[in-house]
Amino acid sequence: MSLHVYSLAHTHAQLDVIAEAARMIDTYEDACASDVDISGFLILSTCNRVEVYFSTYLDDDALVEKCPFLATWKHHVNRAAIAHLFSVAAGLESMVKGEREIMGQVRRAFDEARRKRYVDLLIDRVFSAALSSARTVSHIDGLESLGRSVVSVGLDMVENLNILPLHQANITLIGTGSYAGATVAALRKRSVDEITSYSVSDRGPSFAQRHDLRLIDEGAFTDTLRTTDVLITCRGHAPIISHKQIARVMEGHKGDLIILDLALTHDVDPEVSSLEGVHLIAMEDIQRNVPDVAIDDIAKAYDIVNAGVEELISRLKERHADQIVMHMRSQFAKAVEKEVANLPSNGSIPVEQAVRALHRLANRLAHTPTVNAHAAAKNGDADKWEQAYRDVFEYVPEEDIRVDAGVSSVQKNSNMCGDFL
Repeated sequence: MSLHVYSLAHTHAQLDVIAEAARMIDTYEDACASDVDISGFLILSTCNRVEVYFSTYLDDDALVEKCPFLATWKHHVNRAAIAHLFSVAAGLESMVKGEREIMGQVRRAFDEARRKRYVDLLIDRVFSAALSSARTVSHIDGLESLGRSVVSVGLDMVENLNILPLHQANITLIGTGSYAGATVAALRKRSVDEITSYSVSDRGPSFAQRHDLRLIDEGAFTDTLRTTDVLITCRGHAPIISHKQIARVMEGHKGDLIILDLALTHDVDPEVSSLEGVHLIAMEDIQRNVPDVAIDDIAKAYDIVNAGVEELISRLKERHADQIVMHMRSQFAKAVEKEVANLPSNGSIPVEQAVRALHRLANRLAHTPTVNAHAAAKNGDADKWEQAYRDVFEYVPEEDIRVDAGVSSVQKNSNMCGDFL
């Protein structure tokens, strides 16, 4: 079984391309999840990346044949795929390096895939380990104190306009998803108490109640925007707020309107920036204004990630050996059961009969290895078979012992077939 990841991210693709890819992969989800050749499947979609994880025996060519659009995405498999996920979950591949929001997004994608029963044992182990490593990274002092995120950088840009302090501004928030929740949390840290929430979804009332927001309906939306200083959008789906809508709002607006559009696919028509008094900050602007992070903190994060990757790979290798051991024990148990079935039912076993039973058991256990040894010798693989036998049973041939003891001439007549191997 192999782990594959196909990735399209801000580091090598435009945000509009990523948004289109996110919509495209959704149309393939049911087909991939129900494909008998795919054991596990997971989609990770954020504001600046979309990734698809497969646990399967299929190779890259076969997967691309099933999903042709993946041909142009970055592809990682096995160790590289694991290392990539660990780095992503820790925020080391994010637009804002070291940000924490991605860890929650990875966890929610994992939870959603588990809820839909898309997750197999391999994906479960890899994602669980990646999230554990990411939690450790999040506690690095330098990263933890910065509290960096796409949202925080966007809010910094709003404040840097020097129009109005955030804690004095009338703020309206559109959206009820994870980014909306992260935005509320970031605003609270900046001493913003009053936030108005607009949503036409069924989640609107519960989201507003959970975060202590003032909820407005569609009828009050335009009038509310006329008294709004900062509009933050993180909905990410149609319909977008049009140039015409904002123009109508600005006719009755008494000051400037700052719009922070945190949606990958644009919640607001970019053309609104041409309106007088409107200041639009979109994801592309945030991407260009991401500050650097301390090199030492990032180095610590990579050390944690690399150690986590190596530990997981070691555990996965052990688990692979477990399957072989379980099969071996099963074969031994079957051999024992056959001999037990031949024993007297009254519980009395003569010594001679017990000895014969034990010899038969030994012969049963030796039968398959003996057949395979002869086949290996016949096919020219005797050395490989012998090495495998040495590893399993710690076998050391007599001539090896004599050489180790300092005997210079080895008696080879103990292996009469040696010249033919």
